[in-house]
Amino acid sequence: TISILDQNTLTNVGTINGLLAGPDDMELTPDKRYLWVTFRFTRYVGVIDMKTHKLVNTIKVGKSPHGIYFYNRAPLI
Repeated sequence: TISILDQNTLTNVGTINGLLAGPDDMELTPDKRYLWVTFRFTRYVGVIDMKTHKLVNTIKVGKSPHGIYFYNRAPLI
């Protein structure tokens, strides 16, 4: 699972279930609509729709994907 935290209070405001094993590194698109996640144990990168909290796409990648970075990404607080 992935816990969704409020950036100001760091309280849990939601949970994303039904994912592949080993969710690790994450990056949010600039519009905050999609969360890209590496799944280290399954050799995939996934795309989660943040409106529905559902995994909408997976991309097969190499062994143990670790790290994901968007130059154009959601702003931090």
